[in-house]
Amino acid sequence: MIMAGQDSVATYARVKSVLNELAELPAAERVGGAERRLAGDPELRDRVVRMLRGLEEEEDFLESSLPGLVGAQTLTHSLCEARWPQQSHVPGARIGHFEINRKLGEGGMAVVYEAVQFEPVERQVALKVISAHATETQRLRFERECATLARLSHPHVAAMYDSGVSAGGELWVAMELVRGEPITDWCRRHRAGIEQRLRLFLEACQGISHAHRKGEIHRDVKPSNLMVADIDGSAIVKVIDFGIAAALHPSADRQQDLTGRHLIGTPAYMSPEATHVSDHQALDARSDVYALGVVLYELICGTRPYDGEEISLAAWMVKLSSRDAPPMRQLFDRFAASEQIRIARNRNCSVARLERILRSDLDLVVRKAMALEPEQRYASPLDLADDLNSYLDGQAVSAHSPSPVYRAHKFLRRHWLVTGALALLILTLAGGFVVRELEVRQTRRALAESDAVSEFLVDLLEHASPLRVEGEQVMLQDIIDRGADQLQERFADQPAVQARLLHTLGRVYGERGDYARGAELMAQALERMSAAGVDDDLEAIRLHSDLGVALRRQGRTDESEAVLTEALALAEPIAHDHPLLVAELANSLGNVYVIRQDWDLAERQHLRALALREANLPPGDGQITSSLNNLATVLTNSWQIERALPYAERVLAEWQQSLPPEHPWIGIARNNLAVLLERLGRDEESYALLMQAMSVAATRLGPNHPDVADYWRNISVHYEDLGRREEAREAMQKHVDILKNALGPDAARTLAAERRLANMYFDDGRPDLALASLDSITLRLQGGGRDDNGLILAQLGRTRALTELGNFREAREVLDAQWEGIARVYGPGSIVEFQALRMDSQLMAAEGRPDQAIANLEALEVRGREVLPPRSASYGLILMTLATQTLARGKADAAMHWAGKALGFWQEIHRDQQTLEARILLGRACLAAGDRQCAAEHLAPAVGRFIEIYGADHPDTPGLKQELATVAASP
Repeated sequence: MIMAGQDSVATYARVKSVLNELAELPAAERVGGAERRLAGDPELRDRVVRMLRGLEEEEDFLESSLPGLVGAQTLTHSLCEARWPQQSHVPGARIGHFEINRKLGEGGMAVVYEAVQFEPVERQVALKVISAHATETQRLRFERECATLARLSHPHVAAMYDSGVSAGGELWVAMELVRGEPITDWCRRHRAGIEQRLRLFLEACQGISHAHRKGEIHRDVKPSNLMVADIDGSAIVKVIDFGIAAALHPSADRQQDLTGRHLIGTPAYMSPEATHVSDHQALDARSDVYALGVVLYELICGTRPYDGEEISLAAWMVKLSSRDAPPMRQLFDRFAASEQIRIARNRNCSVARLERILRSDLDLVVRKAMALEPEQRYASPLDLADDLNSYLDGQAVSAHSPSPVYRAHKFLRRHWLVTGALALLILTLAGGFVVRELEVRQTRRALAESDAVSEFLVDLLEHASPLRVEGEQVMLQDIIDRGADQLQERFADQPAVQARLLHTLGRVYGERGDYARGAELMAQALERMSAAGVDDDLEAIRLHSDLGVALRRQGRTDESEAVLTEALALAEPIAHDHPLLVAELANSLGNVYVIRQDWDLAERQHLRALALREANLPPGDGQITSSLNNLATVLTNSWQIERALPYAERVLAEWQQSLPPEHPWIGIARNNLAVLLERLGRDEESYALLMQAMSVAATRLGPNHPDVADYWRNISVHYEDLGRREEAREAMQKHVDILKNALGPDAARTLAAERRLANMYFDDGRPDLALASLDSITLRLQGGGRDDNGLILAQLGRTRALTELGNFREAREVLDAQWEGIARVYGPGSIVEFQALRMDSQLMAAEGRPDQAIANLEALEVRGREVLPPRSASYGLILMTLATQTLARGKADAAMHWAGKALGFWQEIHRDQQTLEARILLGRACLAAGDRQCAAEHLAPAVGRFIEIYGADHPDTPGLKQELATVAASP
């Protein structure tokens, strides 16, 4: 079967054409004819001349360069048989009950057309026609191909429909028309991942195996004969072109070799025994297995074993028969970094992941298929397929020596599927530890350690067996806790093993939401590595990275920043070899700066992470999208809404396309886009996204997971901005309650949530309730002594509450105690510093120094315009405080100026609650200035909206009604 669009190298096509012409000349004139025909291409001319001379002296012919022969059947066939004029049928011509549409390609003895069959059914076919002038050998070979195709009937073999002889004496065969492309080209064009490539290759194995069961070996297995076609929306492999197939067990009357003594097949895919041209009949199924192995090597590694080696065909044949194919990882390592990235991207994975695959069991499978001696290979394509299926299922492969450690590793991986989240533990320990230690160190100590780890893991699994704990349901958490409890004693004399196990268990606890226990175990791992002098920089960096994340998730920002900064310093010397590890660290550090609200540093780290990931991962990779999402978050929080929106929309679109509908990252993207839409005033769209994200997260993670709590916090903010106070408070209370249950009442994240709930009391006019809550939070933070960030923010909240309650002296004491911490933790120009300076001015005015307070605020406003991010809420609050202070000082015109600026600021960034407050403040300033029209314009709608939101019982409501009455009574 020939595909639509014959796969032929341009150079080969030209050589073939020249050789066809030269075949008509006497032997003595052929060299001169080649020199004249190819005078303009000296390199190709010399090669053809050498081929011609090789017909008389085969050893000279075998010195032809291998790359010139790859991808074509042996070119000597063009001259070894008598040639016949290739008759080309024009479109519309009829052969039997077929009508020619167009020529698809031309081979050594036939032309293939796309044609339409009219009887007995109407369908498109590939019609292969051999000339009536063909030699006897060519006719016999063609008849043999027809007989072979007639016996084959399989979904992965191109079907034969009919055969016959035309009125002009031309032999023809009608076959299934496969509109596709070679398996390697299809995978490259679709950037198929390794698993998808293996699934397609398994279909090829089935097709070749069917031919073997029917007594035929293909003898020319190569990518262009394994076509991938789109059939009913699915990619299907079809094996084509049985033109040089041979019987597995030829009968006595069929022993003649129809191909002579020439190389049969395509050199780059030929088995060592196939190069012994005098022994074609000795070939069996294992010769096709070898060729399949070469195709598999190329699909996975991106190259054939000897590609790029400019060696002669004779030297190649010697190498093929005397040396095993190099391991895929060894060959891959020879490529330049840019080429490695290109190959990995074509396989939809990172370079690091592809390197792991290349040194996995898959390499052993490939090299067993390509073993030098046939008896060392798989006996059949089905045996090869069985091992590939075992690899895909995570089971032991026959290509691997059955060592106890290897069997334990595979046993544990199968149990991983049963024990769910324990996969991280087993895969990292039994896989990463065993493979890395055995392959890299190759020492007795490493072997003893890996055996100990395997035994440890088997014990944990056996603990979960219902045969050993009758009547008791052992939960996954029980297994993890049991492992953590046993570590100190079990590996006391093996610090490196103990540290790695502690690290892994810490990650498992973190994945299950217990960040405190996870951080505790990882901190112990660091201590063990340091105390024992374990020299493993890469492990230390990864441990720092995971510990930093766990600390951040607990709210221990200072410690997280210190650990991650140290990890980045350790990683800089190996950044070239491990760029994705550096990207991960930069990403984590950027997230710390997000918590600190240091948007410049956060953006800088996330941009670095994005650049490294884009340089080392295929486009569309989830890590790249994650970096884009983080950048959107930074830009959103720094009020660069126009820059953030396209990032957020792109992130959601990409994750919805590439991830399952319930994946948590989609929830994160919905949440972030919802925040942006809310800030653009698109409230209904924002709320719908938030509720959808929360619902999916609660279904996937359970209603009491910390991540679900974060959605309730965002829903609370949304309600608050819409003025729906009760709903906002209820949502925030859910946020607090979930964190209390999941992390504990004293966890930093829980305390931060309580602080947000306490701040809501200020808007309700209840600073007394806010102070009581903030006092409780402060006591717990001071007792823990671990979260300077949370403690400072709580103390600033207490300063505000004490000021509003009139306890100015205590408020001053609390505030003055914070300056050293603010400078140390946040630094000059931070949002927290601006917040504290604004409070200082408010307290200064309450203490009887209003002019100094206003002067300080005016200086702060100028500095804020220069230092704060665009549209920073802190700048809007400075404007509001200036308007309040100047109004209290009796400077009505100045108050109108600052209140007007504040109103425009909040309207621009769609902050409804702050817009309402600014409008009330402006109305009061207008009233104080005697501008009744301005006062009525702003106070009338604002007071109505305030009462609607806060109710008649709010402490400010009576005063607002009185001011509104004053405006109404004025002439």
